[in-house]
Amino acid sequence: MKSTRIIFAFLLLLLAVEANAANASLGKAPERFVLDNGIPVHFVANNELPLLRVAVIVRGGSVNDPEGLEGTAGLMFSAMRLGTSTYPVQDIDNRLDALAIDISITTGEEYSIIELATLKENVDEALNILASVITEPSVVTSGWSLTNRFKTNKGIATLKEISKDNIRRLKDNQQALVIKHFSRLMYNGTNRQRMASLKSIDAITKSDLASLYKGVVTPRRIQIAASGAISAAELQRKLNGALGGWQATGFAITAEKMPAKPNGAVYFIVKDSPQSIIVKGFWAPRKASEHAYDFEIINNIIGGEGHISRLFRQIRTEHGYAYATGSFYRQGYELGLMGVYAFVRAENTIPVLEMINKILAGSREEGFSSEEVTITKNSIRNRFVFTFASPFDLAMKFAEIEYANLPADFYTGYLKRIEAVDEAKMREVAATYISEQEALTIIIGPQEQLTKLQETHGKITVIEGNGY
Repeated sequence: MKSTRIIFAFLLLLLAVEANAANASLGKAPERFVLDNGIPVHFVANNELPLLRVAVIVRGGSVNDPEGLEGTAGLMFSAMRLGTSTYPVQDIDNRLDALAIDISITTGEEYSIIELATLKENVDEALNILASVITEPSVVTSGWSLTNRFKTNKGIATLKEISKDNIRRLKDNQQALVIKHFSRLMYNGTNRQRMASLKSIDAITKSDLASLYKGVVTPRRIQIAASGAISAAELQRKLNGALGGWQATGFAITAEKMPAKPNGAVYFIVKDSPQSIIVKGFWAPRKASEHAYDFEIINNIIGGEGHISRLFRQIRTEHGYAYATGSFYRQGYELGLMGVYAFVRAENTIPVLEMINKILAGSREEGFSSEEVTITKNSIRNRFVFTFASPFDLAMKFAEIEYANLPADFYTGYLKRIEAVDEAKMREVAATYISEQEALTIIIGPQEQLTKLQETHGKITVIEGNGY
């Protein structure tokens, strides 16, 4: 317990110091070097405290789950943290606690991140442990099993039990359930469409984890971002000593398959609840698109700008229909996604859906006022500096540029391109992407609202049994 408090205090101090150092790093590109095995590293020096932070970005996530074995990536990356050939699980935990080193792993759809935070005096051992987690996890060696039980914040459990418990709880969380199905349906026909289930988790074996590990955790699928009190030359030498000799091939990097268009489809999940949640989505410009700047402003005016957005003002402030309403814009590397949402009392489901449709129609048919555009540009400009809230964030953003093959001036020229956006172009972009015929709508709410919608809105596909 004492060690845990020390690590927590250390991480809080790390974040505070990085925030204070951020302004000194803005405008200065990270140093870039390449390890002996081809792994690129983006590094920003930060000498305010003797700390080092490293993120290993692995091009692998749930999109790499084999069909019928959804959930494999989540289990595999979690297992990597639970011991290695050199450091069995109890040894690695004890050693990390003793040295106040933190290693955490986050699994996403497209990529996953293995992150290290350490004091400078422990850099050598910290990097050796990190390298062991990456190159020789117990999941690919003998002596480790999916039946092994580990201490969690909810008691002792296996990785599969933890995953299955998360799936079971999903059906009781309206918000998580509707967003999960929204993403699944929008990505129809692609690997992102598939969701982990109790059945798929049960079917996964240790050999499945080992196979996925060998496919995605390889030098050519990795980038590193780092910041800390060390020189680039010294970090390069130490990383080469820990990781530079590691060689592995793995899966080839290929472009993702594009999803089928939703074509105006409407879906409903029946849930006995006093509220409904409405989510409506459209495909939008990808991150590298010239239209992404127009669309960022469009999204903010429609619902992304909080209380001054059209959705909030008209649905919540003027009519009091919604507990919460807004929009989001995910600037994906292959494809962008816009979603509009509202949390409403069940009896207001149809009026709010009609108001959402009216607001969206006005955006594509009538465009946007110069006042709205000016206010939104100012808001984006004021927020932009927080994109680089720390030297580590700066290193991560430049690693992202290389990872996603974005233009070299993607961030340095960002505000200039935002300023160049005008109302006429925005109206064209809105008309192109915000099309009712290519939208997808999903609602979760009580049966009586489904019945009313079927009477007024035509064909609605009902997702039975929460989709599991």
